[in-house]
Amino acid sequence: MGLLTPVFKNKGSNKNATNYRGITIMPILLKLIESVAKAKVQPKILKEQNRLQKGFTENSDPMNCSFFIGEFIRECRDAGNSIMPIVNQTTHMGVLRTSKPDDPDPLYENVKKARRAMYSLMQAGLHGKNGLDIQSLLHIFNIYVIPVLLYGLELVTPAGKNLDIIDIFHKKCIRQLLSLPTSTATPAIYILSGQLPIEGQIHKKILSLFGNICRQPHDSLEKQIAYRQLLNMKTDDSHSWFIIVKTILAKYNLPSALYLLDSQIQNLIGRPS
Repeated sequence: MGLLTPVFKNKGSNKNATNYRGITIMPILLKLIESVAKAKVQPKILKEQNRLQKGFTENSDPMNCSFFIGEFIRECRDAGNSIMPIVNQTTHMGVLRTSKPDDPDPLYENVKKARRAMYSLMQAGLHGKNGLDIQSLLHIFNIYVIPVLLYGLELVTPAGKNLDIIDIFHKKCIRQLLSLPTSTATPAIYILSGQLPIEGQIHKKILSLFGNICRQPHDSLEKQIAYRQLLNMKTDDSHSWFIIVKTILAKYNLPSALYLLDSQIQNLIGRPS
């Protein structure tokens, strides 16, 4: 049992219920069971829970856990000017980590998963010709494909050629959904679809994660790391994730990182214009 969203098949009368297909958005029964169990168990668990536990924790996120590992690796690279002796590749919290900071493999992995998500939705009408209407196509694309494509990129922070890997796939998908020719100019793609450029969407995710860190208690590890990195006056050539945050905040004319950490912001971060 789940919450269904009716989607018109683009055939026949839109007043006939049989001309709609249902797409399951949320399993209601499981959500009800989860809510009942959570209300009874959570108060007891919070008393004993280790502060390093981030999954299934209020006001936290699994990416907070991945943030620790990422910043630790960056700090070691700054301190010793060399990469820690680790395996070439490993996956942590669903994010592929590699021994090279500019390795494109994590981006190709995300593209591969997003392409699979696209293929799995074709039977539901996610294709340009003879598919759903444009609004439904883009809605499904944003809900099911974009989160897979951008997963973990707020920590991987691709730039240059690595960013192009994600950007090219993103624009190709939009062209196919809107049945646009391959020669369509990039501005036209974004204007017709109403989509943000992929770089802007990654910036939103970075600022969202930083906003989560800002809202953590002052004694949390995330906030202690943030203060350490920002108060140590890291130079712009540092590998620290917070240097990237400072650059993005300045780019969108937002308050400084330290000001936001001190002000206990409530959803002030997250929407570059």
